[in-house]
Amino acid sequence: MKENYFQTEVIRCIEIGLLCVQENPDVRPTIAEVVSYLNDLTLELPSPEEPAFFSHAIDPKTVMQHGSSSNSSVTASIPFSINEMSISDFYPR
Repeated sequence: MKENYFQTEVIRCIEIGLLCVQENPDVRPTIAEVVSYLNDLTLELPSPEEPAFFSHAIDPKTVMQHGSSSNSSVTASIPFSINEMSISDFYPR
C-alpha cells in the first residue's frame, strides 16, 4: 500500500475489525451493519468493549539487541514473556 491510502479509512477499518472480534457475540455487528459502516463514513461507530486478552507489544529495538541476523520475521523467533516463566499460544476460534 505504501502511501496510497487515506489514514482515516485505514483506522476506520481497524475499528470495524475490533468490533467484529469482541468476546461477546451479542455485541458484535451483523454483516449488514459492517457493510453500512464501510459504505457510509458518516455513521458513528460504537466503541468496542475491552478485549478478554491482548498480546503485549514487542519493542523492535529490544528484538534487534538479541542478535538476530535475519530481517524476516524477527519477532517470531524470540519468545516474549513478562516474567520469563510461561508463554501462551493463542489459536483462533
